[in-house]
Amino acid sequence: MISLRRVAKLALLPVAVLELLFAVGIVYSWHGHTSWYRKIWGAKIKVAGVASSESALYLEIGRSCGGVLMRKSAAGYETYALDFGNCENLWFLWRCESYGYSFLPGFAYSNHKQWTNACMSPNVGVANSSSKIFADPKYGRPRKEVFSKRSVEFTADDGKRVRVEW
Repeated sequence: MISLRRVAKLALLPVAVLELLFAVGIVYSWHGHTSWYRKIWGAKIKVAGVASSESALYLEIGRSCGGVLMRKSAAGYETYALDFGNCENLWFLWRCESYGYSFLPGFAYSNHKQWTNACMSPNVGVANSSSKIFADPKYGRPRKEVFSKRSVEFTADDGKRVRVEW
């Protein structure tokens, strides 16, 4: 028969492994290559005026420059990178590929290569040496963004208006 003590040890093993992975991620992020975001549990996300409980907002830990919106749509999940102008006076909202961020319960993270390839590249037109654009942005369509201190509103790919407040 298995003792209660052994059962408790086996039950705590996955928790300990997750904590170890989280600690390793934090140590790795000290090198400046990874940004961490905490989930904002009280964020209000509406799509076309209707609450979207399956969508989530994550704000950057530490610098408070931006965040990540994971929006549930009919086609699946869409990820958006947000910058609130707090660090470099840039205000933007970019649609990202699905691999732009990784998500854990309550947290999200992205390293600089992952973010550049999944978020920046699909939104920026590429020009040659004579300034002629030869690669149009995949997601670079007008979104009619409206930023305020604790909210952002924009038009998603499906044409629906999305409003996020925190």
